[in-house]
Amino acid sequence: MYTVTLTALNRMLRDYSYNGWGYATLPAGIGHIQEPCRIVLSIYQGEIKTCYIAGKDGQVLMTGKEAQDLIEQANSLSWSLKSYQDPETPAPSHPAIKSSSPDRTTRPIPALHLPTPSQARPQVPAMEPRVTRPLPAIRPPQATQIYPLRAREIPFPELSRWPRKWRQIYMLANGDMTIDKIATMLTLSPQDMRDILQSMISQGVIILRQSS
Repeated sequence: MYTVTLTALNRMLRDYSYNGWGYATLPAGIGHIQEPCRIVLSIYQGEIKTCYIAGKDGQVLMTGKEAQDLIEQANSLSWSLKSYQDPETPAPSHPAIKSSSPDRTTRPIPALHLPTPSQARPQVPAMEPRVTRPLPAIRPPQATQIYPLRAREIPFPELSRWPRKWRQIYMLANGDMTIDKIATMLTLSPQDMRDILQSMISQGVIILRQSS
């Protein structure tokens, strides 16, 4: 248990490239919060990837920078940490955070192979000389980006029983990373990523938002 500000906690997590979860209680009277709420952080390689505030019923009230700014108003809070145990990316050693391995290992993120301009644009067939009117410009369709987003808070005892890839996706689903980016980070094939997301969506723990 650590009684520190969010800024001080963030420095400690970054210093030790910590992987895991952070929990605290936000007291009533901070901002427009009328009753004590639960704060949940997801931390990956020492960086806070997701921060949200949830009510007693588990409903997410606030996320992202807005949540962090409100937490900072509370000054010092009592934080508890839960190590994120992953054989491929173990939690590093820390004086108060136990880990099964003292050395941190990281997997290289595979390079993204973007299509060449000749592959990205369809070839327009040559038009017969008898066509005299200028043809309208052919514009490539705009790609729609899909962002997974956590729908509700999952209690840690239940979360710890999930498969490892489910936990990783849930931790990274902060609404700022696309499906492709998360799949690349976790070295998942597009089909495996779709299958896992469909299962998580059917259970109401993940939702998708689109942005073009």
